[in-house]
Amino acid sequence: METGGEVFFPDSSIDIVPICAEIARNMRNEYTLAYVPTRARHGESYRVIEVKANEPGVEHLSVRTRAGYSVPSTTASLVTR
Repeated sequence: METGGEVFFPDSSIDIVPICAEIARNMRNEYTLAYVPTRARHGESYRVIEVKANEPGVEHLSVRTRAGYSVPSTTASLVTR
């Protein structure tokens, strides 16, 4: 399953500094979104999500997310609490 994450494979220790700079830049531009469905969909265990972003005057914005999420069953959510 896709998570929206990113992986880096530096070829040498010299490559680590620019990778860390890119990670820091990404973290400064990161947002967390939360969603609570208004209606329960019984029997549906996986839900597809789509996130879009726009800003007037900006031609292209990049959004990285996972493709969806699994809905725990009532029994499973009670066990983990």
